[in-house]
Parts: sequence; structure tokens; C-alpha cells
Amino acid sequence: SAIVGALYVRADIETSIDLKSFPQEWEIGESKLKIVNDLLRGINYDPLHFDENGVAIGAPHISSLTRQIDFSYLANEQSIILDGITLASDKFDIPNKWIRYTENPEAAYLISTFINDSPDNPYSTVNRGRTIVDSKAVDDIANQDALDSYTTRVANEAMQATERIEFSTLNMPAHGYQECLWVDIPNYGISGKYIEVAWDMDLTSGGQMHHVCEKVVVL
Repeated sequence: SAIVGALYVRADIETSIDLKSFPQEWEIGESKLKIVNDLLRGINYDPLHFDENGVAIGAPHISSLTRQIDFSYLANEQSIILDGITLASDKFDIPNKWIRYTENPEAAYLISTFINDSPDNPYSTVNRGRTIVDSKAVDDIANQDALDSYTTRVANEAMQATERIEFSTLNMPAHGYQECLWVDIPNYGISGKYIEVAWDMDLTSGGQMHHVCEKVVVL
């Protein structure tokens, strides 16, 4: 929060008891935002973002699986969903095993593994009959608990990105950072929980809002 304060912005950074057992360095001239987000990732926080009042927010990441619904968009007689819906799917070589480990010589070696072995998921090790591994080093993680949470988060976000929808509505100005939506558009076979990864709106009377969402997949 001290670094954020140096940016001359109001901040609301949730306190964490996690401590790193090793020093961390950045190149001279590295942006303060990059440093802040590196530190936040090390304790499995979401990246720094701003709320509707211009306050910088830093808080623990909450799994999309346990998120409460913030807004619902239903294609019914009272719907504000407009014509023009796009569906995109990227399911080629989706991993079903994620490994994250540390290589910092000044700290204890840590490793975490998440395996998608769900019989209900078409990309699992069980249903594919093979293992596709995503293995990467992360050297800014505070401890084993943070690494385990981060690895699970990476797996969930990878599966979430396999199905993306884009749609437009009338302006809904109450949206913030990565809201959790329930979207039901039967004519397109869309029904489920989505995370809104981007949005934009026309700042005009009668303007429209464009939503980009990724589906929450249970592993």
C-alpha cells in the first residue's frame, strides 16, 4: 500500500499476514504498477484495479466457482439484451495438468500440481486418455499455500477461457471489475455462470454496453 500511496491515488489494499522469506528485486526504471502487481500475485491477490470512485483496490482472489452472482442477463420478455451475439471456443490442446514451482535460490523449493481428472469434464485426463501438462516457474510466491491457491487459479482461468461470449445490452453503469454474471440466452444455447473480463459503453443517452465474458467451468 505504501507503493500505491506513492502514486498519489486513494487505495484500499486488504491486509495480508503472508510474508516472503526472500528479497525481491526489479530492474531500474520498472513501473510501480508492475511492482505492485508482482507483489499482489505473490500472495494470490487480484491485480490492482480501480472502483467506480477511483479508489485503487487490492484484495485476495476469489475463485470464480464460489463467486456470487452480481448481475443476471436473461433473454425473456423484459430482456435488455440486443441483437448480435458472438460465441468463441478455444479448446485445442487445453491442459489438464498444471504445475507451478519456484526456482529462487534464496528460498525453499516449492511445487504445486493441479490435475483435472473430473469424469464430467471432456478435457480431463480421464476422458482424454492422456495428460497435457502446463508447467511454469514462478519466483515471487510467498509460501506453499499461496502457490497452491495460485495453481488452482491458473487451472480454473485456463478452463474458463475455453468458452467466450460477447453481447450488447442497454447501458448498465453499475458494472465494475470482473463481475460475475448469470447469462441465459436459449436461442444460442447459452446458459450459465460467466465472469465479465471486459466491458465498454457508449457515454450517450440511449447508449449501448458491450460485454465480454468467459464461462465458469467446474473442474
